[in-house]
Amino acid sequence: METKHRCVVRIVLVFAGIMLSMECLSRSIITRIRSQMNDIEIAIDVYTLHNGKRPTSLDELIQFASNHMVSGKPLLKKEDLIDPWGEPFGYEGGRTQFVLVSSGPDRKMGTEDDVFLSTSDAYENSWKARHAQAIAEQETNAVQEATSETVETVQPSVGVEKTQTNRVPVTATQPQKNEPAETKSTPWKIALLLGVFIFGCVVAWRCFRKKKRI
Repeated sequence: METKHRCVVRIVLVFAGIMLSMECLSRSIITRIRSQMNDIEIAIDVYTLHNGKRPTSLDELIQFASNHMVSGKPLLKKEDLIDPWGEPFGYEGGRTQFVLVSSGPDRKMGTEDDVFLSTSDAYENSWKARHAQAIAEQETNAVQEATSETVETVQPSVGVEKTQTNRVPVTATQPQKNEPAETKSTPWKIALLLGVFIFGCVVAWRCFRKKKRI
């Protein structure tokens, strides 16, 4: 009993350790992505000071930041615009506002795991609504395309079957493919009888051995 309890305790501890390590990994990724976003925000602020407006795209920002040196290093590099999941950050900027977003672990914009950095909640909510609508439209279009393809593949096959049955009429001289029910069932009956016979022999042999032991 003690050995069983120890095994159970070990399994629980291993499971708890795995869950804890996964939680720590998730938190480290979030910390990393927040740090990346803060660096991009600093580059956006420097760009705004030099140009009097927000950059309209991340390409415009990286062109400026790669040529703007801080302590002998570029303010921002191209690889800094890639999130920890290997996807480029999304960005939308106006004259005074901007929203920066990572697609998150699922690598899809407009889903619940997106990570945001924005100048206002209204700008962020506008981004979410537009991308959620775009995803819904894509799913609807995919369903419609799949349905139309299914209908197109079913209709030609029906037409082929009709032409084949019209071209090959059944005549009395053609051999019948369907065999009588008795000839079909005869092998099954023989197999069933053999099975019953073998089973009876095994049962009788076991009974005989029991009596002999007694």
